[in-house]
Amino acid sequence: MTNSIISYITSFVTILTVTAFCQDIDKLHEEANKLYNEGNPDSAEVKLKIVVDADNTYHESHYLLSQIYLNRYDLENSRKHLTKAIEADKTNQTYRDEFERINKVASDFAMAKRKFDNGDFYGAIDEFRTLSEKYINFAPKALYFMGVAANREEEISEAAGYLQHALELDPNYQEANNYLNKLASKKYNEANQLVRRGDYEEAKEMYKSVLELSPNYYQGYFQLGFVATKQGDFTEAIRYYIKTVELQPYFSKGWFALALAYQKIDEIALALDALSSATDVDPTYAKAYAQKGNIYLSEGDYDGAEQEYNNSIQADPSYAIAYQNLGKVLIANQEYEDAIQTLSKATDLDARSFRSWTMLAQAYNSIDRCYDAKDAAHEALEIKKNYAPALFDLGLAEKCLDNETLALQAFNKARRDRNWRKLAEREIDKINNPEDYE
Repeated sequence: MTNSIISYITSFVTILTVTAFCQDIDKLHEEANKLYNEGNPDSAEVKLKIVVDADNTYHESHYLLSQIYLNRYDLENSRKHLTKAIEADKTNQTYRDEFERINKVASDFAMAKRKFDNGDFYGAIDEFRTLSEKYINFAPKALYFMGVAANREEEISEAAGYLQHALELDPNYQEANNYLNKLASKKYNEANQLVRRGDYEEAKEMYKSVLELSPNYYQGYFQLGFVATKQGDFTEAIRYYIKTVELQPYFSKGWFALALAYQKIDEIALALDALSSATDVDPTYAKAYAQKGNIYLSEGDYDGAEQEYNNSIQADPSYAIAYQNLGKVLIANQEYEDAIQTLSKATDLDARSFRSWTMLAQAYNSIDRCYDAKDAAHEALEIKKNYAPALFDLGLAEKCLDNETLALQAFNKARRDRNWRKLAEREIDKINNPEDYE
């Protein structure tokens, strides 16, 4: 009696388990079918594969998988799953009719592909053209092969035309899109070589031909903007940069370049907006924060500049320029100790920055650390001989140390730079005529 009860219970549990299992995969299939009908075949594919892995006889899922692959022009996988569907439901005439149809398509495509594989590219183009007319639903695949064949014969414009037509019929045909971008990339690289040689006009025409091949090739617009910038046409550059970020809103360098172009035509508000977009896209874009700081500094907004330079440093603690420019703000705010600390960091990161050394000398001079100022000025002059700002601060340091002869030598060298002439001559006069300044 006990054994009978146990057997009964085991059978009952098994029935429940099987029932629950069937319900689960039925639900998965329904969900997949819904996703497919809603235009989300990739997600549908994931669920359908779970179903057929769990139950390889689930013919409805096999059939739906075959349709997904068919829509991708993947005849091999389409036939594989359709075969599984027929094996699971041998009486289903729909499956058999579909299999026969796909077999015919696959056979005709294979014949055309043989010409392609044998190097008869013009013959292959003719065959695939016939197939594109015969099998309307497979026209994008035929056009793709026509494009590849034309490219093998160096007929680039024709190749692009076929591929573009394929994408007009099926905008989601990734293989065609990838090949079109491959053609565009080849011309793009050739245009970049022209830019490196300084042949901007020829490069411009080459970039335009890139965009004829692939109208959504945003790098082409970006480089056209770069060329326009080099030629001083900032309005045109802005137009190309705007097109760049329209096509690729996550291209932070595009936003940055747009900002610089706006600055060139004094559209400061637009420049700041573009830089904000750059940092929104890439919060680690230290250069973009620093450029916002530069704008605020030029506008006399020291608080805004300080904030953005600090943002830049936070984004990239090794970005020496941010420390240098922050040091400039701190000097302007007479926060000399902080400036010294910040500029020392700048010189640690970039020992060849004569500007950082010069500003460090200025900060030291401002609090009468004359020996340190002298050393910093000499560091700057080791890098850039006869740099007037460094010579001026060297003069101040020598004067502070009562080395008037050396101070006069430094000021006399500084006055050769017309931008520093008045300041240097005033310091020379102070040394030569101290009574006039008592």
